[in-house]
Amino acid sequence: MPARWDEPFGLTLIEALASGTPVLGTRRGALPEIVTPAVGALGDTLDELVALRPQINAIDPARCRDLVERHFTHRTMAEGYLALYRRVIGGETLPRYL
Repeated sequence: MPARWDEPFGLTLIEALASGTPVLGTRRGALPEIVTPAVGALGDTLDELVALRPQINAIDPARCRDLVERHFTHRTMAEGYLALYRRVIGGETLPRYL
């Protein structure tokens, strides 16, 4: 995913990882929070991404799927939202960025 703007989430990355596909992306927006060395690689230019391509052949597809199952399933996401809502309802001041 050679994003040229600050991608706010990266749904296409999540979909790829859910199917067991390692990913390549740029260090923009949320991509560095999603793409770890266990599931892909990040670069700053197209040339860097091309050079990183062989490296992702060694990534286990099961690790990609596992990342999604641990952090991005509908249940995990809903539980995270509920926890956040409970903090707000309880009067807690939330940090600007969680």
